[in-house]
Amino acid sequence: MKKKKVAIYGGMFDPPTLGHLDVIKRAKVLFDKIIVVELKNPDKAPMFDKKTKLKMLKAMLADFPEIEIYQHDGLLTSFAYSVGANYSVRGIRNGFDADYERPMFEFNSEIARTEFEDYSLDTVFIPTTRQNFDTSSSNIRALIQGGAFKTAAKYLDSRVLEIIKSV
Repeated sequence: MKKKKVAIYGGMFDPPTLGHLDVIKRAKVLFDKIIVVELKNPDKAPMFDKKTKLKMLKAMLADFPEIEIYQHDGLLTSFAYSVGANYSVRGIRNGFDADYERPMFEFNSEIARTEFEDYSLDTVFIPTTRQNFDTSSSNIRALIQGGAFKTAAKYLDSRVLEIIKSV
């Protein structure tokens, strides 16, 4: 029996953007199962709390009930192991993203090999499409903080934008 290809797509999703959604939709074609996990980054202070980020992810992915959504405060590799995922999906916009993601890929692979017997975690990089090339959560947070909701709407699912306006 062929082993299912299970992938996780981890990130802060602060907020989840149309760029994230694009990567998720394109990953669905490659894998049997996609699991989205909102992760905590101890080096960054999020704009939105965990409860709000989960609500936004569920709203954005409401049309894809087959996609599982979780939150995890630990290492991505530990979470991937716990759900049986052998692939991590990462979206990349440019060379800077690729330079940032490459060491993370190596680090996650090392953790998988070292901490968990007979486990490997491979990373699949999905380049952004042209319309999402400049989609950046940090830029979108700046738009939100500045009240530029019409501009932010270009980068956010309408359901996510409504949640943001309500908090």
